[in-house]
Amino acid sequence: MSAAHHKDPPPPAPLLTAYRPAGEGLGGAAVTGGEVPEGTIWLDLLHPDAAMRGAASMWLGAPIPSHEDLAEIEFSSRLYAEGGTHYMTADVLAHADSPNPVLTPFTFILHGNRLVTVRTETPKAIPQFLARVSRPGNAPETAGETCLGLLEAITDRTADVLEHLSARIDTLHREVFVRRKDVRRRGRRLAAAVENIGREADLIAKVRESLVSQERLASFAGAVLAPPKGDHRTGAPLRERFKLLMRDIRSLEDHAGFLAGKTTFLLDATLGLISVEQNEVVRVLTVVAMAFFPPTLIGTVYGMNFDVMPELAWPWGYPLALLAMAASAVLPLAWFKHKGWL
Repeated sequence: MSAAHHKDPPPPAPLLTAYRPAGEGLGGAAVTGGEVPEGTIWLDLLHPDAAMRGAASMWLGAPIPSHEDLAEIEFSSRLYAEGGTHYMTADVLAHADSPNPVLTPFTFILHGNRLVTVRTETPKAIPQFLARVSRPGNAPETAGETCLGLLEAITDRTADVLEHLSARIDTLHREVFVRRKDVRRRGRRLAAAVENIGREADLIAKVRESLVSQERLASFAGAVLAPPKGDHRTGAPLRERFKLLMRDIRSLEDHAGFLAGKTTFLLDATLGLISVEQNEVVRVLTVVAMAFFPPTLIGTVYGMNFDVMPELAWPWGYPLALLAMAASAVLPLAWFKHKGWL
């Protein structure tokens, strides 16, 4: 398709969803006209426009940052408190199962018992979390529990991504190191393996960056939602959950580091095997060229236009010349085979 006819896909429509305890689960409804339902504890903003941010800001009692603000990479711009409102942003992995995974900023804004999340993508952790809290007995009762539940869902989804990554890297390992009978296509398989390894290495790098961001956010959120000197009845369970969350994130960081090292080794090994394949081709070509050099020399000699060449008048001169050329080719090949060079 020509560039003149190429059109970028239209941006997704802004969406503002309010969640509140409903029965034994957490029910959500789209907000229209800026009217936030009574009892809402969580507002989720997807691709928010100015009107949507204004409605959420009035409900929360604090300003909502723009997308440009969310894209800031400075640590001080991602985790801070302002007027009793806590702003926390982490890079979350989205589209991990697609050829183009991305890191997208995911912002939590806490003010009292009200939570606002601002995002531009829909990581798979969000529908997984909503499916869990919609079941009886799993609904969070406060904005803090909702925030913690979302963080746990994001971490669980990261663990799933690493598990799938590990399985794919094991498959690549077998593809690279297991020799097959069809050696003619081995070079193509190795070249394809390099491309696949590069893709997996990029995903691992994104996962590690996301985990570092999640750890910072979880540490900040734990100090806000479950301070050490807070209410023992409500704070102790949250503190335990935050401790478990931090342990999970750190263990995932270790596992991601292990996979990164394994991928680096696999890439180095694959490039080494490709070099060996290329050297093998050059070696065979060199041996063949050397084997056929003597017959070429003999043929060149008898192609000379000298008047005195007694062999040209012999009755068996021509067969003897052919025999000499054949022997001069076969004997070097036999010698190379004996030496193991072929």
